[in-house]
Amino acid sequence: MAPLTRVRAGSSGIPGDLMVEYYRQRASVGMIITEGTYPNQASQGYVGEAGIATDEQAAGWQRVFEAVHAEGGRIVLQIMPADRGIHPDTNGGRRILATARRSPRRASSPTPYRKR
Repeated sequence: MAPLTRVRAGSSGIPGDLMVEYYRQRASVGMIITEGTYPNQASQGYVGEAGIATDEQAAGWQRVFEAVHAEGGRIVLQIMPADRGIHPDTNGGRRILATARRSPRRASSPTPYRKR
């Protein structure tokens, strides 16, 4: 199964019951590649994106993996730092960059759009 970033981990980045069920339901597809998961708080790109930067986040992913394995599925965690696409409001402006090249995409703010 190709990765689909669902941004369902809430503000804490901890995979919860909704993510456990989502991946459990898809365990029969063969190999699941998870949604992009930030390895460090400074590489979080989206509000609601799951992380693997804290013990609590790792424990959340452990629950996901156990649910998939219980259904006979295979799963691999996709590590995805957001790189230069991170808007400063998402994680306080911290960035871990994998490349010195500029990103062609624009970062969007996690703050809802407001008409002025």
